[in-house]
Amino acid sequence: MAALLTIDLVARMNYTHVVFEGDAQAVVDQMNNHESTPNWRSFATVEEARNKLKSGKNEFQR
Repeated sequence: MAALLTIDLVARMNYTHVVFEGDAQAVVDQMNNHESTPNWRSFATVEEARNKLKSGKNEFQR
């Protein structure tokens, strides 16, 4: 998932405020934890990205 690589990059660059944009509403909802049940194929990746984002003020936007 491109978002996971981007999260690692912004962490290495010490950015504190980042806005992620995407055009897949299901992925955006999953990343923002909006009552959406992740697809079983992407669950582990989505959870890993969520955990990395917990420490920051980042959010995904559509």
